[in-house]
Parts: sequence; structure tokens; C-alpha cells
Amino acid sequence: MAQTVTFLENALKAWEDKWLFYEASNRLLIYAKEKGPEVLRGPMRHWRELRNHILTLKGNDFDVTRFCPMEDDLGASAYTTVPLQLASWTLDSRRVFQLNSELVNKFATAELPAGLKWSDLLWPFDAFAISLEEPYMLQGDSDDIALEMILVTSVFKACSAHEYSKRDGFEVRYFLREACPLEDAERCVLTSNEREALEKRLKKKQWVKLQRDLGKIAEKIRWRFASGNIPSGMQEPSLLKKEGLVGDDPYFKIIAGFCLYLEALPPGTMEGYGWQQVPLSVRKQAQGFITDGEQVCRIENLHTLSPATLAEFPQSPRRGPAYTVTPHWRRAHYRRARGQGNNPHAPRDVEVSAALIHKEHLPPGSIPGGAQSKVI
Repeated sequence: MAQTVTFLENALKAWEDKWLFYEASNRLLIYAKEKGPEVLRGPMRHWRELRNHILTLKGNDFDVTRFCPMEDDLGASAYTTVPLQLASWTLDSRRVFQLNSELVNKFATAELPAGLKWSDLLWPFDAFAISLEEPYMLQGDSDDIALEMILVTSVFKACSAHEYSKRDGFEVRYFLREACPLEDAERCVLTSNEREALEKRLKKKQWVKLQRDLGKIAEKIRWRFASGNIPSGMQEPSLLKKEGLVGDDPYFKIIAGFCLYLEALPPGTMEGYGWQQVPLSVRKQAQGFITDGEQVCRIENLHTLSPATLAEFPQSPRRGPAYTVTPHWRRAHYRRARGQGNNPHAPRDVEVSAALIHKEHLPPGSIPGGAQSKVI
């Protein structure tokens, strides 16, 4: 769990650090009258607002103009869709599935059905992350490029107008076990001291000192990016079509194998959301939500997702008026047709979409606590 949050948080911090550096560089050029103030647009102007913007998202109202530039002169790169992916994950599940090494190896080496398309799979959510309990290395790979996490996002709901956002498309982004090159583990592009220094120079308009600091920091950033990878371990995203074939790429097969595994789980599989007794004074208040922008990547709930049936789990307390359940995302699944619920021979062929349970209990400006499912 901690590694998953670290990857997501470092991706967001790397994005913030990049735009702070760009803002400082361009404000210095504006001071020298080499550029006009109109250059300060998009994330270069609004990067500090992203975390709180994610907290308040309610639908496909992600502000792509403020946070995802497409113009080359604004530095469009592997970072471009980081905000959109995080917004999609926040809107569509805030779920991380942790796979043990046995399952990962089975998925990566499985012989999938010929002609299997992404659209043939039952997606648990429109956006989710897969965390590997142990790093996965292809034969011949070195330890420093071992796969640790995959972020899968279909960003249509977050921003249907974005050119990367298509109903039939999705993005896959890999996170590798690449140590952050800074001794300061809190940052991955700038150290905390470098970030504080730039913020201080900007606030006080200390242009001479800012120019000196930028020169020193630029050299260090070039060294930190010498490997060609983003220091957070985040790789360039792959934009895929759901009508496309899954193919033989082991990383793609891990995603497809996992979706097939979830689809094959027997009825009664329990995810472990516990009902908790709540004091009378707060029974109508939601529990387990996040209102602090600094915690947008936090995971709140842990539970087990296994092929065991409900009978093998300890029974939950009786669900009466004194019990409540926290707002959470329910994954997509298949059920029997209406009226066939008690027929054990009826096929489960009715698809039930993922849904946010008890959404009405979330206070304004909050998001559900993230959840991690340990898949065994």
C-alpha cells in the first residue's frame, strides 16, 4: 500500500515540480522583457490549484485548459496527462488491486484466447491501479527496471472534450522500481529545499537570486533525468483502443489476466467492507472521506478479494439502523437476470456497472477514501 501511494504521490509531485520550474523560468524572462505575461497560462499558471480541483470534481468537469496543455511551447511531454489520469482514478474508483507474485507470473505467461480484444474484458472500474506485491522482471531485465505498478485509466468521464479522451480508448502507465535520485525522498524532481527557495524568490520577486538558483537547479535536473526516465519511476503512457488486440506483451497480459480472473470469481466473493456501529450523533455523517488536498492519493480502506465464498468469512454484525457503511466504489460484476436470483442454474450474464455507493453522504469538497484490494 505504501509503495502505491508513493508512486502516485511522486508522480503528482514530479508534475508540480516541473511546472514550478517552468513558471520561475518564464517569470524571469518576463522580468527581463524577453517574453510577455501571456506566456503564463495553463498549468504554468495554475499548477498549485490541481489538488483542490481534484477534490471537488463531480463529473466530467475536469479543467483541461488549466492543467493539461497540448502546445509544444508549454512543454507537453510524458507529464501531460498525469493530472487527467489522477482525476480519472479519483472519479472512477480510487481502487488499487494488489497481486501476489504467483498470480502475476500466471497472468504474464498465460496463453490468452486468440483474438482477445480489450473490449471483451469486464473492466472492474473505468480507472484502477494494479500493484505488484513483488516486482516483476522480464527475462534479461535488470533490477532497476522491474515493474511495480500499473495505472489503467479511461479518462472520458473526467474530461470528454480532451483529445486523449475517447470512449473506446484508455491509457496505461507503468511505474518501475527506479530509486528516486534525490536523497530527499519527499521530492523527485526538485528537493524540498530547492522548491522552497524557488517559491521564496518568486514571492519576494528576488530576480537576481532566482536567476542564480535556476542555473544551479537546471544542471542538477539534467543529471537527474540522464537515464531518460522520469525520476518518480513513472513511464511514458501507452494510449490503447478497446477494439485493439491484447497481444503478447507480458505487461498487457497482466492487465487482461487480472480482468479475466475477477470475472471468473465464484458468486459470494466478499471484498471485506465492514459495517461499523456509529454513535447516534453522527449516524447521518459520512465516514472515510478525504477533504485535504495534500492527501488526494491516500488509501483509506484495506480488504481481501479472494475466490473463497462468503461462508468462509467471519459473519459481519447484524446490519440494523445503528450500523452504516462508508462511501465506496463497488466494482463491475455479472448477476443473474431479474427473477432468476434463486435459480442456481441461471447464467450470470447481466452486467452491473461500477457504482459509487452512498455518494449522497459525501460532504461538499470531499472524495471517498481510497481502497486497496489484496487479491489472493
